[in-house]
Amino acid sequence: MYSETYQIRKIQGYPLARQPVMALSVPTVRMFMRSLSAGGLSASTIGKYLSTISACLKWSKGKLSQEIPNPVLELPPEERRTLGAERHRRFLPGEEFHLLAAIKRLRNSELLPFYQLSLETGARRGELLRLQWADIEGSVAMARDSKNGHDRPLLLSSAAMEALESLRQRPEQPAGGKVFALTKENVVGRFTQAKRWAMRSYVAECAERGVKPLPGFLADFRYHDLRREAISTAAEQALSGELDLLRFSGHRDARSIRPYLKRKDDARLAARLPGRAPPAQ
Repeated sequence: MYSETYQIRKIQGYPLARQPVMALSVPTVRMFMRSLSAGGLSASTIGKYLSTISACLKWSKGKLSQEIPNPVLELPPEERRTLGAERHRRFLPGEEFHLLAAIKRLRNSELLPFYQLSLETGARRGELLRLQWADIEGSVAMARDSKNGHDRPLLLSSAAMEALESLRQRPEQPAGGKVFALTKENVVGRFTQAKRWAMRSYVAECAERGVKPLPGFLADFRYHDLRREAISTAAEQALSGELDLLRFSGHRDARSIRPYLKRKDDARLAARLPGRAPPAQ
């Protein structure tokens, strides 16, 4: 939340923040983008500012139960590219194995169940950091104040419940309060360290086997990509319908989960395609 708070404070210094919400428009957003660009900010940074504005407007719409314009989403496609290209990053062969082995080596033993829950539930990092023991009942945990401003259920698989139970049984674990004593900085720092160890282990293994390492092995893998991996796996192996996947992912807009369903449908259609018949003589 620190980066978002910082961005909101910076945004408050621009004329856009002094306009009534109902008066926001696409030209206003364009002027804001030009101001940021003139200040030397990169396209990716400008995209983060726009995403923060859009998230605030979505949150306000839900809280006020009133139609609030979101001009960020109204930008033409060629201008929305500054929001950043859509990511489809998933594990490459061997990445999950080496990353898990590296996380198990970390001194902070809480990161392992945190990592396991991220992969099993598709929860956002902030949702897990805020999770309380009182929010867990059976195979469902309630994520409070999620990204879109609403509480949402986290569906716990048997593996997710085992990870939570391993935490609950620790002598130092308090009976109530937060499930994890981690901070965002802990998670990011330890995950980055685990990635470095995993990459070194992979390169050493390739050298031992006499094979060439995959280019970019884990180099551009981000923690948030675990959520994408979890949702993709759920779409491929367990959840067939749009409503089920929305429930699992916590997205409130069906457009956000259609890429996951589309890739599953594409694979199903490809499996049904017959091979070309041999040409007639």
